[in-house]
Amino acid sequence: MEYEHKYAGLVHFNTFIKETTELEERIQLMTQNGLIGLFMVLILLGLFLNSRLAFWVALGIPISLLGMFFVLWALNITINEMSLFGIILVIGILVDDGIIIGESIYSQWEKYGKKPIRAAIDGTLEVIKPVTISIITTIVAFTPYFFFYGMLGKYVWQIGAVVIISLLFSLVEAMVILPAHIAHSRALIPDADNNRLFTRMRKKLNRFLRWITNTAYRKFLAFCLRNRWSVSAAVFAAILIIAGLFQGSHVRAQFFPQIEPPYARIQVEMPAGTSAEVANDIRYSVINKAVDFAHEWEKEGKAYPIENYTSWMNGGVLNIFIVLPSSADREYSIGDFSQALGDYIGNVPEAENVTVGSWNFGGRPISVRFASTDYDQLFKAKELLKEELKKIDGVKDIQDDTPLGNNEFVVELKPKGKAIGFTVRDLTTQLRQGFYGQEVMRLQRGRDELKVWVRFTKDNRISISQIENLEVRTPSGDYVPFKEVASFRIERGLRRIRHEDGERSVTVHSDLDYSKNDQGIVLQELEASVIPSVLSQVEGVSRKLGGQAEYVDKMLNSIQFSMAIALVVMFTILMFLLKSYMQTLLIMSLIPLGIIGAVLGHYVIGIPVSILSFLGIVALAGIIVNDSVVLVHKYNTLVKSGMEVGEALLEAGSARFRPIVLTTVTTAAGLAPIIFLRSEQGQF
Repeated sequence: MEYEHKYAGLVHFNTFIKETTELEERIQLMTQNGLIGLFMVLILLGLFLNSRLAFWVALGIPISLLGMFFVLWALNITINEMSLFGIILVIGILVDDGIIIGESIYSQWEKYGKKPIRAAIDGTLEVIKPVTISIITTIVAFTPYFFFYGMLGKYVWQIGAVVIISLLFSLVEAMVILPAHIAHSRALIPDADNNRLFTRMRKKLNRFLRWITNTAYRKFLAFCLRNRWSVSAAVFAAILIIAGLFQGSHVRAQFFPQIEPPYARIQVEMPAGTSAEVANDIRYSVINKAVDFAHEWEKEGKAYPIENYTSWMNGGVLNIFIVLPSSADREYSIGDFSQALGDYIGNVPEAENVTVGSWNFGGRPISVRFASTDYDQLFKAKELLKEELKKIDGVKDIQDDTPLGNNEFVVELKPKGKAIGFTVRDLTTQLRQGFYGQEVMRLQRGRDELKVWVRFTKDNRISISQIENLEVRTPSGDYVPFKEVASFRIERGLRRIRHEDGERSVTVHSDLDYSKNDQGIVLQELEASVIPSVLSQVEGVSRKLGGQAEYVDKMLNSIQFSMAIALVVMFTILMFLLKSYMQTLLIMSLIPLGIIGAVLGHYVIGIPVSILSFLGIVALAGIIVNDSVVLVHKYNTLVKSGMEVGEALLEAGSARFRPIVLTTVTTAAGLAPIIFLRSEQGQF
């Protein structure tokens, strides 16, 4: 501790939050995920093919990652949370091309009895075109990451960069290095000892797999081909069911997911002009209440919740930051803790607002902005909306962005004052001159300059009530009492006034308890009834998007535009390979089927579909296209050789069943452990 030693006896430093902790946790997650991926590849390929071949295929993961790290270093991209997220995401995809090429080489050796070198050459050439196209389409699927809007877009592009670079190295490794390793190693040499447990297990598993492929799956595929319209109807029905799950809010759609960070935050908004002494009293009062609450929490048999805390003032807002145990080490959520803490603290009479909660990425979940040139109507609309929000279940911490400021002296002219020719500016100027004073001259005394000010005598400016009897000068030069020409009142003004497109604007925002209500339902109710009802009671007020709704709208526009271009490019690339509009459309139509599975997974686990889900679905789309292209390419090859269409479909399905199953299982197995992680990193 350099500074601890330097300022010994004056300042003591304590570590409050270590920013590298999250990075270290994500590195640990990446390492764990990579090891699981390697282990699954070795086990599955060792069982289905052989252990030596599995080793060379699994080697594609470290080779691709090492190449990716070199390029990141050259491009000056750091190892951060986003790049690590990309690594975690791509680990499950890296071996897909290696599995397909390795399985093709193994099939050439096992089925046709070719020598290792010839099997490596023929096996690689058989699938090199579909594998290359598949990797390229996956790369294209990740290019929209570079064009996302807003703060998310400034960081998420690194995920796309990591995935794309890794896939390129993976493709080179699978096409060049992997075949060379397999051909010049013992990967394609039969096991000498047939009595080994692993060998016996592999033979039994292969017999079972051949039965699945040539009997069960082949019969099922034949049934689907004979009843293709019924299968199509079932798929369409599944899509309708998914739409119904969304419409009925059985599967929640929440653009920004709720992340469980290991801290809670108390925000206390102070009245304008609050002294430092009063603010400190409020600070320690709230902190003491939070500590007392923690002891009460502990008495209920739960672990003491507060690990550390700190506080600071920022623009009249007191922030108290409470560090909690990691989400993996506690049974309660941040929402439950914040709700209980907020109830315990209760009302703070000296404060304008008190909010207890966490943070909301992209803004508050509920935010409505009104705009008008008439502030009275704007204020009325704001108050009406806040009253309506209080009636909606789950809506909490309702606030607006027009906090009250210091007291202001407001002067209003009476009809007599207007008739005489007074303006508000005339009166306020005279009042300011009388109470505050006005400079009338400057006198030079040697090298010094003296300013001469004139104002009322001390007896005439003791109390504001003296203003009523104050003689003010009329435009004609006469004097009249102030109370005859004007009136005054003292009220608190606004701390800040927001303008947008020449109009004043006010934003009403609130948080939402997702355990009591769904954001989509609340926003739908606001749009359908609440906001129209409020606007019908005011004049000259318009409504604009705000908060998460505004951010999401701009984000969705950028995603839709970039994804549309990516889909067109993917379609064009597949056309070059397949030379068939229908086959290309069929492959592209399989992407929604993968989305059906993803949505059902969210439904089963009970988590909302969010932007993070979308990032995973993009990777899923790449895997779907990969498997589909390999299958369709095999079918086209068989048809060109003279085989009937129906038989070619059955044969292509049987021939590509094993590599497709292997790529799917290894990818799923590599990513599955993340689903059950409760830590903050696992929530991403």
